[in-house]
Amino acid sequence: MLLVLDACRLDLMNEVGPEYRFCEGIGSFRSLGSSSLQWLERNFSPDFADEMANTTYITGNPYSEQAVQESDFHAVDEVWRYDWDEEIGTIQPRSLTDRAIHHWRNNQPEQMIVHYMQPHAPFINHDLQAGISPDSWEELYTGEKKNVWMRLRDGEIPKQTVWEAYKDNLRAVLDDVELLLENIDAQSVVITSDHGNGLGEHGIYGHPSEIDSDVLRTVPWIETSATDEETYDPQTQSHSAEQDDVKSKLADLGYL
Repeated sequence: MLLVLDACRLDLMNEVGPEYRFCEGIGSFRSLGSSSLQWLERNFSPDFADEMANTTYITGNPYSEQAVQESDFHAVDEVWRYDWDEEIGTIQPRSLTDRAIHHWRNNQPEQMIVHYMQPHAPFINHDLQAGISPDSWEELYTGEKKNVWMRLRDGEIPKQTVWEAYKDNLRAVLDDVELLLENIDAQSVVITSDHGNGLGEHGIYGHPSEIDSDVLRTVPWIETSATDEETYDPQTQSHSAEQDDVKSKLADLGYL
């Protein structure tokens, strides 16, 4: 099982990870991309066709619409399509955890990738990003409203305030990773990220594509395992909901 924590910096994990028993031995890995789309395109390629065919991919990242072909995988569950939290403009980690446990217990896939959206902004418990609504996403890029990285760049919020919110977002997803690891059986589990996130290093804010920078490309790598102690029963979700606008969801997450 591969657990992808979207936009997780290595130093962020080094600071927060020791709070969790399963985060022992935090290592590093060089990602193939500096953005989610780039990471998806370079990893989910014909070179890995055999691996993908045996893999169930569960994702909260809307870029799957552009870069993931369902026929390439054993199964694809785009949870963002039917369980998006409109109030905060992202998908809660529990939605991914529930679907991962469901698939693991009911379908017993040979391999599984779970792509969580946290610690990627918006920050669940901090109101630092304005305009978190699919109906007003364009305002984030017209100057009427700004995402958190634009506000940091322009000196509207202190870097330490952003860093503390960023850490809390990592804790939010690691809490769910802990729950997941207690409710599946997996001899080998890796926790990593698709890319990091710039907080002003070399003028980088956020995570633009095609940037070969350590702050964006060097990500955490943690090896652990999981045992199903049956401490939790996942909530079932309806898949019949009408698909929402993908562009709106990407903008909520801070993409152009």
